[in-house]
Amino acid sequence: AFDDVIITVSLEDDDTGFDEQTLDLRINNADPEITSLLLDTDEIDENGMVTLTGTFEDLGVDDDFELVIDWGPGEVAETYTIAADGTGTGTFEYSHTYLDDNPTGTSFDFPDINVTLTDDDTGQATEMTAVKVNNLPPYNLDASESFIELPTTPGSMPVGRFKVSFDQDGTLDTHQVVWNVVDPLGVTRVGATENFNLQLDLPGIWTATVTVTDDDGGTASTGTTLTIPVWSSFDPPDEGDTVTIGAYLGSVSPIGDFRVDWGDGTPIQIINGSAGYNVLPHVYQDDQP
Repeated sequence: AFDDVIITVSLEDDDTGFDEQTLDLRINNADPEITSLLLDTDEIDENGMVTLTGTFEDLGVDDDFELVIDWGPGEVAETYTIAADGTGTGTFEYSHTYLDDNPTGTSFDFPDINVTLTDDDTGQATEMTAVKVNNLPPYNLDASESFIELPTTPGSMPVGRFKVSFDQDGTLDTHQVVWNVVDPLGVTRVGATENFNLQLDLPGIWTATVTVTDDDGGTASTGTTLTIPVWSSFDPPDEGDTVTIGAYLGSVSPIGDFRVDWGDGTPIQIINGSAGYNVLPHVYQDDQP
């Protein structure tokens, strides 16, 4: 950029003699120069902050400036105004938080940080630097809130309510959850949500492993177990109350009749069994003996 000016020279002697001449002069704008560009660190983890500082100079001591910092792919470029201070030099310092290591699918990235300084006569200077942004895997996985929901009707199956919670520093990360639940016979059942419901059709120990993977390949796992008892009992009753015990038969168990001696002198009770949760009720008429 440039500007044209007219220089006028006038000469007048002491007898009022006068002469004037003009000269045309083109003044070219001098581009600014970024003289330094530094980061306070060359490596951060996702959701971490980096601070960029720089210095610049311009022969046009009265120039104002626009500073644009492009922090890299997926980041929002930021624009700042720097006013002239009459010295022809200046400094700047700005910080930025990387919520994720972009692009997706990598354990780390090196986003280029491009800095453009433009004076008010469109003179321009550019510089570039880069920072390493590391992906962080999920952490603090907890599946301890998983529980068994017992059925309320005879012949129904208990349900395992598998739950996992976790923390993730990458604010923009998405996640894949995979449950591998091994039943008492060693067969694996699979789920793919944070809250996973599974019908527990066998008595015994169900061993669950859950793996959480973020969109950059960071992964973490934890586990839990749920135990289905063959027999379950309830609080001791008062005389005259009905007591109920539960007998659980897996779907592969032999099905037959329950023969129950309630221990109070009443005849042995024969109850037809079925796969699932069997409810066996009895009324104790007296506290025997």
